Amino acid sequence: MGLAVAIQMDPIDTINIDADSTFALALEAQARGHALFHYLPDALTLRDGRLHARGRPLEVFRRHGHHHRFGAFEELDLGGLDVVLMRQDPRPICSSSSPRTARSSSTTRPRCATPRKNCSYCASRN
Repeated sequence: MGLAVAIQMDPIDTINIDADSTFALALEAQARGHALFHYLPDALTLRDGRLHARGRPLEVFRRHGHHHRFGAFEELDLGGLDVVLMRQDPRPICSSSSPRTARSSSTTRPRCATPRKNCSYCASRN
């Protein structure tokens, strides 16, 4: 029986399937019989100490213009899945949607791509 793999990534319809490493990982996981799910960072919620995401089952294909197919939206309990891949463009993103990485200096903090009022990291920058 395969694994349940959730992928947090940029919108899959915008990727270049010839260059995107996340797409290559998804193709290989699917070929090995694993179930794939896709969600965007803004779909994350924390309830009762558990991380959830509004996501969809995903199928991928090596066909330009028709490289994916989604199932219906469902609530994913990320703690109950086997693998969660957090793969996004290497631009700074809000800490409410991904772990922060170490900074080279406390004075050079990356700007959030999507600042939020309720984000403690964004609030600490003001």
